Amino acid sequence: MSVLKKLSRGWSGLFGKRRADRELADEVGFHLERQIERNRAAGMDPQAARDAALREFGGVEQVKEECRETRGVMLIENFLQDVRFGWRMLRRAPGFAAVAVLTLTLGIGANTAIFSVVSAVLLRPLPYPDGNRLVIVETHTRWFKFLMGSTPPDIADWKASNHTLDSIAAFNGTQYAISRDAGPLPAPGAVVSEDFFRVMRIHPALGREFAHEEYRDGNNHVALLSYGLWKRLYGGDPNAVGRTIRLNLADYVIAGVLPQNFSFPPTTDIWTPVELKNVEAERGSFGWQVIARLKVGVTAAQAQRDFDGMMQQIAHDHPDSHEGATSSVTPLRRSLIGEQRTWLLLLLGAVGFVLLLACANVANLMLSRAATRKREMAIRTALGASRLRTIRQLLTESSLISFLGGALGWLLASWTTGLMAVLIPEDFQGVNEISMDGRVFLFTLAASCLAAALFGLPPALESARADLMETLKEGGRGGTSGKSASRLRHALMVSEVALAFLLAIGAGLLAQSLMRMQSVSPGFRPEHVMSFAVRLPALAYPQKAQQTALLDSLVERARALPGASSAAIIDVLPFSGAWSQGTFTIPGVTPPDLNKQPTADVAAISPDYFRAMGIPTQAGREFSAEDGAGSACVAIVDSLLVQNYFGATDPIGKQIVRQDKCTIVGVVGHVRNLTLLQDAGPEIYLPFDQMPSRSAFLVVRTAAEPGAATSAVRGVVRSLDKDVLIGDVSTMDDRLSSSLAQPRFRTWLLASLAALALVLASVGIYGVMSFGVAQREHEIGVRMALGAERRDVLNLVLAKAMTLVAVGLGIGLIASLLLTRFLEGLLFEVKAHDPLTIVLVGAGMAVVALGATWIPAWRATRVDPMTTLRNE
Repeated sequence: MSVLKKLSRGWSGLFGKRRADRELADEVGFHLERQIERNRAAGMDPQAARDAALREFGGVEQVKEECRETRGVMLIENFLQDVRFGWRMLRRAPGFAAVAVLTLTLGIGANTAIFSVVSAVLLRPLPYPDGNRLVIVETHTRWFKFLMGSTPPDIADWKASNHTLDSIAAFNGTQYAISRDAGPLPAPGAVVSEDFFRVMRIHPALGREFAHEEYRDGNNHVALLSYGLWKRLYGGDPNAVGRTIRLNLADYVIAGVLPQNFSFPPTTDIWTPVELKNVEAERGSFGWQVIARLKVGVTAAQAQRDFDGMMQQIAHDHPDSHEGATSSVTPLRRSLIGEQRTWLLLLLGAVGFVLLLACANVANLMLSRAATRKREMAIRTALGASRLRTIRQLLTESSLISFLGGALGWLLASWTTGLMAVLIPEDFQGVNEISMDGRVFLFTLAASCLAAALFGLPPALESARADLMETLKEGGRGGTSGKSASRLRHALMVSEVALAFLLAIGAGLLAQSLMRMQSVSPGFRPEHVMSFAVRLPALAYPQKAQQTALLDSLVERARALPGASSAAIIDVLPFSGAWSQGTFTIPGVTPPDLNKQPTADVAAISPDYFRAMGIPTQAGREFSAEDGAGSACVAIVDSLLVQNYFGATDPIGKQIVRQDKCTIVGVVGHVRNLTLLQDAGPEIYLPFDQMPSRSAFLVVRTAAEPGAATSAVRGVVRSLDKDVLIGDVSTMDDRLSSSLAQPRFRTWLLASLAALALVLASVGIYGVMSFGVAQREHEIGVRMALGAERRDVLNLVLAKAMTLVAVGLGIGLIASLLLTRFLEGLLFEVKAHDPLTIVLVGAGMAVVALGATWIPAWRATRVDPMTTLRNE
């Protein structure tokens, strides 16, 4: 009979118990009467015939019990009986139950909270049909350090020559200003090539897609809106489709509204069509991002090999622009989450260690409680309970504790995920998708079952292994514990120390790394500096002279604001998430790497920029008003470029060549443009009036709180032109802080887990040593009666505890040498096996362990030998 069928019959028998018992009694009675009749027919008198029939049956009640077990009734009845008994036992020991449930609540709750993040980021399917087939294609050339976009002719060649892609499209992020009476509203947008929505397999929830002819220049003033923008602007009015929306002072027809869960590129609100011109003049214009869909059954690795061959051919045919060029094919999910995957898997492993610590603690509690129940278990065994029955009863009690801890852990995780949603950096991919869904519930259930087995099985096996006769002979000393139980408790204590030590080392490494990050100088003084992204509408400012005139006026008026000490313009602001990189040559100077053309970040700035940002001028002069559009090309270089290419030679007056020859007129300090951790390289500064742009950043240094200048600057912009878009308002201090947001969050999270692990380990050490002292009270009393001093007893207990702690630290050290290497990619100027961190964390763990052991050891010295011996 199958298990399911047996259980089904069992439940039927259980809920129809009275009727089933009557039928069973009638059936057994019928067979008994038949046997009695056969015995009487054989010549027995009535009483002898009945006695013989009963002997042959072996007992009516035993037969009934066998029938009930065959029907599966006893299995369910015993389970419910175990649950009721287990619940009564927990109610009789509320202190034990509360400590055990609270410990598991912390362990399971922490695991559930972290898994909810892992589920949202790594496990939840991408919100696109067959999203696992989407890949991002990027190009890298020998000239540039970073991966770049691709060129339209390259994309056309890939479409014609590839064997692994179903479809391919290009896109680029942009910024739109939606015209309103209250001033332009910034809206992140994207221009997309034909086949983009075919690649994504997304259809508008309202309206239509772009028509084929709308991807041609002159016909492309149509737009698709995100669901959220449609709700904000039009309140969800379906008649918005077909209306005109004014973007960057140009009229666009709303073709449709995309589905609510679609947002690619991330945070995009407006999509417009663009024509990719497959002309050789565009072969060197590396600026387009590419997304593609793999054919069914094709992997990213196979597509990578396909692209390797195509790029070799392109590099051979076009050496001027593509010498040494390669392309990378990355699954979309991996491209979106970046290093988050490694960190989340490490975090999931770390929080798993916390659960193991919690289980070890509860297992120690269960072992201590089992020692006080040895006589109870022995009596049960003497009355006929099998070893399996005893183990099942104890595991049922463990399961009750675990599921109570799991239920409270779910509630704790629900609160914790809300807290993490606030603390997680905004650029953490998937943060908005975190929820306590069915997958997380199943994980909590599985964690509860696993915890019940981990902390419940060892004590249950230990209790079932007890010597029946020896336990019953012990009488009043029923609370003693065997050597195997002591060894198990000590092993659990050692494992707790090792796990806590391992987590503390990881947290220590990240903390030291964060301190190193925070000590890095960005190359400028961020305090009291406010930054504003300014974008001029292309239709209103098509000429460079118009652009420079308005921005120069903006700088002058901003500089004249109350409290402002200086103001300036730069086209690419440090820590804004963007950079402009270009190649250069220096006549008469041989680059260090002959196989790689020198590259540098290039920024266009207005006079007074270095003063506004607090960047030191080391030699020469800064730009002035005379360095205008009609003046000779001049440049200022940073100290890193001088160090790399000029050495001890004075660079002032030397030439540096980009598109034009520029004379170096000054040297300034090096600035980290990307993040504190990622340095793009040397930088070249050019006068903004000689290299104007419609998009720029205004920086204002103030004497007071920089945030107070925000409304004043907005007022200045509105007075100059109400259609000029101003956004991305932030202090430079905030930009610096944001660059460290993810490292800071990682450190905070792992440090919290390490602190929790340390608390659990301390409680575990305290519990083991307290129970050990209680178990050895008779021995300690005898020792003191024979002349042992309190100091001797103290040393005895401390030596035993610290020996176990030392073993745990040794195991933790070996484990850290093997596992902390996975943190290497997250560390900054700190080695994964940093000796200082290991020594400091080890010393801290030893001090904590000593503190947890001291109270039980001190209590051992308070034992009264006369009282102890009299009790014996």
